[in-house]
Amino acid sequence: TLQVPAYREDMDSYPDVAEEVIRMYGYDHVVPTFMPAARVTMGGLDQKLKKEMKLKRALCGAGAYECIHYSFISPSDLDLLRLPQDAPERKIIRLLNPINEELSLMRTTLAASMLNAIARNQKKGNLEGRLFEMGNVFLPQELPLKDYPDERNTLCIGIFGEKESFYTLKGMAERVAETLFVQFSYEPVQKPFLHPYQAAAILWEGKEIGYLGKAAYEVEESLDLRTDAYILELDLKALEPAYDRGASYTPLSRFPGESRDLALVMDREVTCGQ
Repeated sequence: TLQVPAYREDMDSYPDVAEEVIRMYGYDHVVPTFMPAARVTMGGLDQKLKKEMKLKRALCGAGAYECIHYSFISPSDLDLLRLPQDAPERKIIRLLNPINEELSLMRTTLAASMLNAIARNQKKGNLEGRLFEMGNVFLPQELPLKDYPDERNTLCIGIFGEKESFYTLKGMAERVAETLFVQFSYEPVQKPFLHPYQAAAILWEGKEIGYLGKAAYEVEESLDLRTDAYILELDLKALEPAYDRGASYTPLSRFPGESRDLALVMDREVTCGQ
């Protein structure tokens, strides 16, 4: 039983009492012990964080700036992307107590936030730039929710300006692949918010893990963009099995190299990849 004098205003809770007892008992009598469940570690970043940091530095090296958006979007953002009612992105979690209608849905894509960021920059006079965001999307297994949603780490890149093009964005996708020591392939794809002839699906080991392309004219018009916008979205969680990959080396050939120019005639439908 303790009685604390009124002038000891610093005595507030159990740790303060423990400190007084130890002080009276004498710090010299306290034998230091190691916590049974504790273990000593080297600290630092794990493999996943190291790769993500390396990826961010590579994108910054390509002239991109990192941006961070809310994890919430507006119902109007889904309409901005011209998504049909049965689109997977519309299978979305609605908050019970949103701050306002503009922040009432848990995002299932980073594209809307990136396009809005490009529009805000252009309205402030920034008519060219490169942006990227690394964040989670929230994909519910079923609605109404019965379990936690799948939080998938996703990369979104947005570029805009007169000097930017579809191939600039594809080059940034290749920089991501080089950083992770993987190889992407590309196939034509149709997205309601992308230009029908400037859009491609990104594949890794035969599995579609993202897309890239130019924003559709209707999207650019609704955002009142003054220069074209290009957007890329990549599922980083699907790439995690490659995070432990490193560079490999082969010896230089002892023989001189040889190069030739080839001119081929083929059907218009044959793609470069084929």
